[in-house]
Parts: sequence; structure tokens; C-alpha cells
Amino acid sequence: MKQFFTLSSTGMPVILQTIGPADLEDLRAWKNADKEAFFFKGLITPEGQKQWFDGYLTRPGDFMFAVWAQGIKVGCMGFRILDDAADCYNIIGAPQGRGKGYLGQAMRLMCSFIQGEHSKSVGCLVLLSNPAISWYEKCGFRVAAKKSDHCKMELDAAFKPCVYMKEDASDPGPEFYSTPIEMESLRPNVVNCLHLDEGVEVLVLPMKGGLKIIRDLCVHMGAPLSAGHFCAAKATLQCPWHGYVFSVDTGDFQRNPNDEIFAPLKSLYASYKPEKKPKYRLQMLPYKVMGNQAYVRRVAA
Repeated sequence: MKQFFTLSSTGMPVILQTIGPADLEDLRAWKNADKEAFFFKGLITPEGQKQWFDGYLTRPGDFMFAVWAQGIKVGCMGFRILDDAADCYNIIGAPQGRGKGYLGQAMRLMCSFIQGEHSKSVGCLVLLSNPAISWYEKCGFRVAAKKSDHCKMELDAAFKPCVYMKEDASDPGPEFYSTPIEMESLRPNVVNCLHLDEGVEVLVLPMKGGLKIIRDLCVHMGAPLSAGHFCAAKATLQCPWHGYVFSVDTGDFQRNPNDEIFAPLKSLYASYKPEKKPKYRLQMLPYKVMGNQAYVRRVAA
């Protein structure tokens, strides 16, 4: 049976997730858009992609990953074991992830996993017309042999692997709520109010740096925050109950509009001394990305 797992490394923003049915259309679109860089230059149909995937599921030595960074799918890459050596293939960057260094870090992560658990010999075949040859060299590959239209590249002995973590992708674990957040269905720049297990409501805000997940509960009033005003430009959320403004990046209190409203009282009444900075803050919830889903870590009631 095919393994489904994720690869990650401390300090790296990328996660490699073995592909599933939900990834097929992205893989097909990316390869069709970049087909001149590959040996097969035909147009891949949805039926052809499904046929490939059905075969892929039966090959234990074949691994294809979706590359995720900051909650966004930024590309794909894979490898297959042939004659005790690893052949890397279908290394493709999605338009939204190019130029940010994600794919290079993902390649290092994948090669570290290959050498750690499969083979010390890692290579790939690259068309001579493909400008990505220089990119492979930056990733630690070197040209080992040339043919008329392509070259064989091998991972150099000087390659320095990273410490990676391999985690089962079929179950997030008991420390997370079992109901996932479907990231591709989230609306950008608005508050997405979602229900998790055990009556827990959360606010999910898709931001440039990833998701911001907040408990839908005002700790002062014990009422929902979902009716509050979210300002995407300033990354703030204003509580609908007492008007306090919080940072959705950190959850910290930023501003109390009531201070401005009652400012004249400060000069009229010496006894008027409101608390300058309330101790309240948003309850930010940690989460774990697994493919196109995010799982929220459980919190105390």
C-alpha cells in the first residue's frame, strides 16, 4: 500500500506532502504549461493524468510530492528508485511560488530524504535546452554525462543533507481537532468563520505569511468575535463588543478607541483614570498543514 507522509525540516518554510487525488489537476496544469522543459511534450488530459496516478499508486519505489510553503502549494517534485539509484523527475515550480527559493529548499529536503532512506546515488536527466541546468547546479548537482539532446546530472558528493522529519500524513494525531480546514475553499482578505469539533468555533484569515487562526471568542465578554471588523491592509481585528483593536499577526492589543472618545474627561476629572492598556489578547491557535488541509491544535476549554 502506498505511503502518505510529509517531510519537513526545522528552519525551512517548505513542507513536502506525498500527492493525492486533490493534487492531480495542479500537476497536470503545471506540466502542460511548462512542457517544453520535459521529454514528453504532448498535452496531458485529465484522463491521462488519472491513468498515470492509478499506476503511480502501485509503484512502491515512486514518490511524488506537492511542495507547500506558508500554506500555499508552490510546486511539485518526485523521484523513483531505478537500479538502486534515485532518478528525480517532474520538478516544477508553480507561478505563485517562483523566485522565492522554495523549490531549492524543497530539493535539498527531498535529496536528504533520498540519501537517508533510499539511495546515496541521486541523479536526473535534463534537456540541454532547459535553462534550469544552472538551477540544478546550485542545488548541488553536476553534469556527469551528455547525450545529443540531454545530460545526466548527479548529486555531488559535497552535498550537505539537512535533518528532516517524516510524519504520517493520514492522521494528524490526537493533539489536533479531527475536522480539517480546507485551505483551497478559504476566501482571501475576509474572516472565514468555521466550526471544529466539540463546539469550537474559529476565525481563519488567509494572509501572505500563511493562515492566522483565532478562537472565535472574546475573552472579556465571552461572546463571538466573528462580527468584528477585519482590516486586511493593517492586519487588525476590532472586537464588536468593546471596540478594542488587536493585531491578527500576534494577537496583541493595539488600540482602544474608547480612549479617544473619552479623552476630554481626563482633563475635566482628575479621578477619571481608565486602564491604559487592557490585558486582553486574541487567542491565536497553532495548526499543522497536511497537503491542502490544515489541522488546528486542541486548546483548553
